[in-house]
Amino acid sequence: MSNCRSLVVALAGLAIAPAVLARDIHYGAVADPAVLACDDLHWHGNNAESSKCYANLLGDDSPAAAKAEASWALNNLKQANEWFRVAVGGRPAITRPRCAGETCLQPRTTMPKR
Repeated sequence: MSNCRSLVVALAGLAIAPAVLARDIHYGAVADPAVLACDDLHWHGNNAESSKCYANLLGDDSPAAAKAEASWALNNLKQANEWFRVAVGGRPAITRPRCAGETCLQPRTTMPKR
């Protein structure tokens, strides 16, 4: 009986393993058509082609935000962070949510002084 249970647990683990490794769908947070094309390949299981697609985004004239997404998808988090910083460089700073216990206030955009 315990061998059967161990087999069932092992098979269940293998069944969910791809889901654990998958990159979350960002549901409209990214609008760049080139990134969406690479994401579509990734989410349909074409990992080799999606990796090549993301790598191509890093080498061309893609915007910094697209390069950040591509770096993140390729699991190069340091490079992704650098590109995200470049991508948001011209925008106002956003503060972190202020929390007291379990109650959090919405983050505010810090507007530059005139």
